[in-house]
Amino acid sequence: MRTLLYFRLDDIAAARRAQAQLGELAATAARIDGPWFFQRDDQPAEGLPAPRAAQITYLNEAAAAGLAAGALLMAWILFRYGTPANAAAGFMAYLGGMALGAIIGWCLGGAVGARIMRASLMRQKRQLATGQLVMVCACNRQSKGRLCEIAQGAGAAA
Repeated sequence: MRTLLYFRLDDIAAARRAQAQLGELAATAARIDGPWFFQRDDQPAEGLPAPRAAQITYLNEAAAAGLAAGALLMAWILFRYGTPANAAAGFMAYLGGMALGAIIGWCLGGAVGARIMRASLMRQKRQLATGQLVMVCACNRQSKGRLCEIAQGAGAAA
């Protein structure tokens, strides 16, 4: 299970220190991804990697929910309005319809989820002052403590 951590940094110099220290840790068995950085206005910081949509929004969660909802909705539509000729044709209609509904639901769910920023990140973003950055890191549960120590040592405010 991957954990996303968000840290507030005061300036680009602190961000570069954090990136260098976490880059050394990422080469070990700690399995840390990132760090990625962005500013209050969602603009990437100069010369620093920007986060992907899945790291700052609910894209993956909404896509998974849309997948299930689309498949179930299509199954209900086929049950309600479908009239299969025989059992084999009905099974194939349900199978194909649910697959199509799952794909459509996944696409729609991902599109909606990509527009909703994570709640904890929105709180931190509101507290940002001019010139501050947000650093996003992904890690496994065992590396979380070490990553927090390194980030705070590099000047992370939160």
